[in-house]
Amino acid sequence: MPSFNVMIEPIENLYLRFAAAKTMARPTLLSMTPGGGSISTTNKTITTGNPYLEPTRANTMDVSIEWYPDRDTLVTLGIFQKELKSYIQSRAQYFKLSDLGYNYAELGETSDVAYLVTTPVNTPGGDLKGYELNLQKPFTFLPGFLGRTGGILNYTHVESRIQYYTSPTATTTTEADLLGLSPNAWNATLYYEGEAFSGRVAASYRDGYLSQLAPGSSADFWGKHETLNIDAQLTWKINSHLTAVLEGINLTNEPDDRYIAYNTAQGNTAQDLLYDYGTSGRQYYFGLRYKY
Repeated sequence: MPSFNVMIEPIENLYLRFAAAKTMARPTLLSMTPGGGSISTTNKTITTGNPYLEPTRANTMDVSIEWYPDRDTLVTLGIFQKELKSYIQSRAQYFKLSDLGYNYAELGETSDVAYLVTTPVNTPGGDLKGYELNLQKPFTFLPGFLGRTGGILNYTHVESRIQYYTSPTATTTTEADLLGLSPNAWNATLYYEGEAFSGRVAASYRDGYLSQLAPGSSADFWGKHETLNIDAQLTWKINSHLTAVLEGINLTNEPDDRYIAYNTAQGNTAQDLLYDYGTSGRQYYFGLRYKY
């Protein structure tokens, strides 16, 4: 596909990058295979692939500024925009058995009834834009042992409006965020690098996001609430061969909190109802590394 990339260095250690491209992602073989589905005569539903799926196409543009003020410091700002010309989603629609090439009598039906058919389809897509900021700096200007510390920070903000079919009879689409994408996310790490001891504490945050689309179920979107995970690691270099490592994962015991957005009768507005809530607990690991 056509693509264009350029990089310039207007002043020393400052880089400007620009990229533009037309991209294409082909559907998976599973989503295109019509024979890989199922039929339920009890629920009158059919799940199948779609051999007529078109690829997901997009026009993309990225601009970034990178500054390296010294050998250990990095400051970057990236801006991106993606115009999705098409998107692939699962859609549920009603079709008579004869429209699908079935003989209703062979399925035990007494008439040509309609079944709810769930299959991947192409949609009009939508727009996605945002920016990303990255900072990396050792704190060598601090006195004493603090001069061995440093920090790493990145932040991403994304706005996405994708068109989805949410009703079996809908002729128009509904706008919502791209599945699996948080509008805001950041990671922060504080570290210490000594000759014998080193350690780091890392925090990772992401906004809640939509995780699944279940069209035609009165619960169109499923999602996950925001999370903030904190991990830590300590390393002790006992000698030139032996190193001890202590690691803690999910120190705040962050829960996995998921929901289903139902359209309720209360003002015909969506309400987030609990789907799943669980905690995996804090995890601690101790290990020894030997190098010879």
